[in-house]
Amino acid sequence: MLIIQAFRFGIAGLQHCTPAKLSSSFLTVKPAIADACITAAMLLLCALPSLAQTNPSALSQTTPVKSLMIAVPNAIPPYAIRELDRGLEIDIVRAVLTQTGYKISLKYVPLGRLNNVLKGREVDGAMTVKEELITAAPIYFTSQPHVYYHNVAISLADRELPIHNLSSLSRYSIAVFQTPDQFIGDAWTRMTQKNTHPIFELSNQKSQVRMLFAGRVETLVMDINIFNYYREELESFRETAVSIHEILPRNYVKVAFLDKKVAKDFDQGLTSFLTSYAYQATLNKYSISSKSEIIKRAP
Repeated sequence: MLIIQAFRFGIAGLQHCTPAKLSSSFLTVKPAIADACITAAMLLLCALPSLAQTNPSALSQTTPVKSLMIAVPNAIPPYAIRELDRGLEIDIVRAVLTQTGYKISLKYVPLGRLNNVLKGREVDGAMTVKEELITAAPIYFTSQPHVYYHNVAISLADRELPIHNLSSLSRYSIAVFQTPDQFIGDAWTRMTQKNTHPIFELSNQKSQVRMLFAGRVETLVMDINIFNYYREELESFRETAVSIHEILPRNYVKVAFLDKKVAKDFDQGLTSFLTSYAYQATLNKYSISSKSEIIKRAP
């Protein structure tokens, strides 16, 4: 209102000016008119920042938002929940890219196809990648991981299985995610060569959890947070005691981008996000306790 009143006052004063007066130096304009114009200009300049924040369309020149298509594995809740189009990892990547000026859409693919969609340039980037498994080139990895997966061995507590290392699993039947050798390494291959019991590699990890509680396998190998997510869905087994055997290292993963600038922008945004309240709130939303915090810094 102050801006409008000031302009009205200035315009009213200008109506009394002849063309000759208008063409003269600004310093010779009537003091009242000059004061009104200056006041209006100052108020307008002060209002522009807040106007831009509350109503971006009010400014004629805006920075366009770049859209990105990001590939994400399609069955790894709570990190990626396809039916809800969100998840712990998705929320982190989406928040970081949004705050750095990007808008993302997701392409859900099997975990083993991340390399293929990057090679085929079907997407602008992919999350949940390990550098050594991606051969698409040129490709730009973020300099730091945004999340880690902690695969563990899980057994029923009443069985009291003595599992102290990966080799111990060679004595038991196992349900595990697909292509575990890619994420666990040669030690997994050596263990399976000694194992004479059934080993089931399943794309549906909820089925893994069911197999353990149904007694169809003696152990599971899967990420602890994925296990907790599916166990919560199986109400009849929520109170069944299990033993968690932490025999495997954490798997730190990154985001890979086709554009070097996007990778750099993501790195800068991630650094500030990991120290923000929004990051802790994201962990809390998916029931990730501080004890099993997804990531602080890679060792």
